[in-house]
Order: sequence, then C-alpha cells, then structure tokens
Amino acid sequence: MVNLGTSAMRRRPGSVYQLIFRVTLLLEDVFPAVTREVEVGISTKLGGLHRVIQAVMGWQNLNDHRFILKGDIYERVPANSMLDPGRERNWPLDSAFYPAKFFHYQYGLDGNGWLLRIIERDVVGASRSVRYPRCIAGEGASPPDEICGPNAYRHYLQNELRQPKHNRFSIVSANRRINKAK
Repeated sequence: MVNLGTSAMRRRPGSVYQLIFRVTLLLEDVFPAVTREVEVGISTKLGGLHRVIQAVMGWQNLNDHRFILKGDIYERVPANSMLDPGRERNWPLDSAFYPAKFFHYQYGLDGNGWLLRIIERDVVGASRSVRYPRCIAGEGASPPDEICGPNAYRHYLQNELRQPKHNRFSIVSANRRINKAK
C-alpha cells in the first residue's frame, strides 16, 4: 500500500484529484480476453468503483455483486472474504489493495456469475484537464447482463460471431456510461 498521507487523499476544489489509481479490470476465465483500464481518484470508495465497473462493462446492475478482499491493513476482514455490500459504500480503494495489489469483484452470486480481477497498476498524478473516473483502454466485448458465466458467454460468442452485429468495445461509449453513472 502506498503511504500517501491525509492531504494527498483529499480532493482539490472542483472535484479534481491530486492522485489517481490506474487500475486493470480483467474478466477471469474468458477467451478472448475482456479487459478495461480505468483511472479513478485515490479517494474512491468501493461503492463508487462498483458504479465504474458497471459502466465500463456495459452492465445494467441486474445481478448482485460482492467485493472479495485479500485482507485489510486494519485487519477488519479476513483474507478472501466477501465484503458486505453495506460496508462497500465507505470502504477506501487503497485499503482494498492491501496486502496484495489486487482483489476480486463477483457479479452474479448464484454460481453462474462473473469474477473480475481488479489490479492496481500505478498511482499517478492527476491532470487538471481530465475528468475522473475514466476508461483509458479496453479489449474484448463485455458479456451482456443476461449471459451468466464463462460457459454461457463462450456459447453466446460462437453464435454472435456469425452475426455481423457483434458488439465491440468502445472507450467513448464506456466513458459516456461512466459520466451518466456519476
């Protein structure tokens, strides 16, 4: 965990962040790969990250979700435990990256859902000319909300790739959805 001090975690006037996390979202057990690179303010809470994930993946929040943490600097949760949704609203992102530099987001809790690995890539200075959060890169079409799990998605892709209308990833669309979700 990066020791940033209390002043670095505060927003500047006008909601401009001093520091941001550069984060990779990797949908596990899917081929071809589905990834998103996002930048979020250092003071982002897991509840806010949930809204960013939903936006960049193109999901409509139709399924339940949980964050699965690897631990916590304050030892508030045991390793690999699911964080109660009531606590995620105020759970700091920097704490979620401790002790590992990654944790998971499970979307769909019925055993047929998705597991998204959230990986801390970097902590960088924010630009005054950029609105955060934002998506900066991505690869692969996200599975639609109604497709539950990697096996169903593989079947969907086999059928969908025969069709010329296959949904592709668009950074512009992802950022529009993020701005609507704020």
